[in-house]
Amino acid sequence: MVIGYGMVGARFIEEVRRRDPNGVRVRLTVLGAEPWPAYNRVLLSTVLAGGLSARSVELHSIGWAARQRVDLRTGVSVSALPGAATEAADPGHLPAATVVCRCNTVTKGAPVTAWRAGATDPGALSRATRAGTGCGSCGDTVRGICAWLAESDPPVLHAVRAEGAA
Repeated sequence: MVIGYGMVGARFIEEVRRRDPNGVRVRLTVLGAEPWPAYNRVLLSTVLAGGLSARSVELHSIGWAARQRVDLRTGVSVSALPGAATEAADPGHLPAATVVCRCNTVTKGAPVTAWRAGATDPGALSRATRAGTGCGSCGDTVRGICAWLAESDPPVLHAVRAEGAA
């Protein structure tokens, strides 16, 4: 199963099929949150400016997946995997250097620092770190980090720490 049908997911399944063209060794199911085919995101601004058609930046033609024996499911978002360890989904177990927003290269440590500086809701975390202000696909992650921080480091503790430091 491949989760993500963006540029990397599309390239990955192409490579798998190059090595196993008949799908004998590897059955592929691809889940993509966006309802349309994979496209070249680098060229998206050119499409929006009218320099290219949307079709010209699609990475695969209609019917490509079926011809390649790929079970492609677009419009499907994945928030958890059945049987996956719960700690993998717990932001508390992520190292601070883990990138949580690829568009703006925001690591987990940035929202934690912003939280402790007073950005204590998802909108404030996004404004302070830019996480979630690009494509928006990390919005659930930002909300998850916010919920985790609200439970593990409630804002009321910040006031107590500040009073103790004075």
